[in-house]
This record gives sequence, structure tokens and C-alpha cells, in this order.
Amino acid sequence: MAMQPIMQLLDSDPVVRRDAARALCRRGDPSSVPNILLALESETEGEVRFRLVEALGAIGDRRALPALIAGLEDHSEHVRERAALALGVLGEVTDPDPLLRRLADPVRRVRLAAVIALGQLDVDSAYLTPMLQDPEEVVRIAAADELERRR
Repeated sequence: MAMQPIMQLLDSDPVVRRDAARALCRRGDPSSVPNILLALESETEGEVRFRLVEALGAIGDRRALPALIAGLEDHSEHVRERAALALGVLGEVTDPDPLLRRLADPVRRVRLAAVIALGQLDVDSAYLTPMLQDPEEVVRIAAADELERRR
């Protein structure tokens, strides 16, 4: 039964591929990680890439780390946001620089996801302090909450 969504990742219809990625996300089966990674490498549709990254985050397998880090540079803001959140949950990031770069992302929700992820990774508070000056209140609040949690 798990084979069907994996095979659907190869379908020519992006809606079928998106739905297959959603199904794999719900299942959370680590054995599907290699196929998800393979599909992500060649996927051109942003919504499908978003769902593939979401599935990798839900599964939580460290084999996804390079793909999630690469997702931080995706042209889709949704993929960047989901990749940041997944990295925070995974918690095994050894180099926070790719996430730190997302603190300057032009999209509010990506900056917010980066603040949340960096908080989960317990990076030095000095990296989060500048976010108290972010133009968006929700990002400032998240940074303040994280800094307060560390006191």
C-alpha cells in the first residue's frame, strides 16, 4: 500500500504528485525518505516541493538534512518556511548559517520560521536579539518569547 504514493510521485500531473506527498507526510514512514528526496531533486512545481519538504519534516529522518538545508534557498517562500521549521524540529543542524540567512528573508513567515527554528536549535541569543527590531510584530514577538524562555 505504501508503494502507491511513492509511484505517484512520478506522475506527470502535479496534483497527483502533491497528493502523493501529502499521503507520505501523513504516513510518516522513514522508508519513503529516499524516494521523497529523489522526487524533490527534479520537482519543478512549488506546491509539490512544499509538500515533499513537509513530508520530510514530518518523518524527521536525518537523511533529509541536506535537502532541507537546500530548501532554505528555494525560490518558493512556502518551501523556505517549511524547510526552516523542519530543521528546527529535526534539531540536528550543526551549522546554523543557512538558517541565520533566512532572518533577512523578505517574507515575514520565512523570518518567523527561522526564528522559531533557531530557538529550537538553541543558537546563541545574540543571533536572535536583532530580530526584536524586525518590521513585523509577529517576528518581534517570537524573538522576544524565545529570548525570554532562555532567561
